[in-house]
Amino acid sequence: KVNCIVLKEYLVNGQHCKKFSIYFMNKKHELLRKIEGTTIGHKRIITFPSTDSGFIELTIDEQIGATSISEIEAYLIDEVLVEK
Repeated sequence: KVNCIVLKEYLVNGQHCKKFSIYFMNKKHELLRKIEGTTIGHKRIITFPSTDSGFIELTIDEQIGATSISEIEAYLIDEVLVEK
């Protein structure tokens, strides 16, 4: 189970991500949830209702130059901290 994703973009050459999607799939690769977002920057924290996911995929949908992701973290945090 996961309900929080933290994305970090490597910014030495500037911020490049304009739009991204995160896909949560079960072990049969069936889509459970899709989250879309805009810029990532130094750190982007995304919370959502908990999802029992087998695979997580990050796709950069729009960018200015090559986007460099330095870190992706997935957590199961206390539900009180999840934005409604």
